[in-house]
Amino acid sequence: MVLSFILIQNRQGKTRLAKWYAPYNDEEKIKLKGEVCSS
Repeated sequence: MVLSFILIQNRQGKTRLAKWYAPYNDEEKIKLKGEVCSS
């Protein structure tokens, strides 16, 4: 299993820390942040 990214978000879903280990464009990053927050 490969680590692609680390996201730390507060309870409101605001991203406090984002570290990307794989190349994602800005649109993909926004989509992934939304998916992590909603799950």
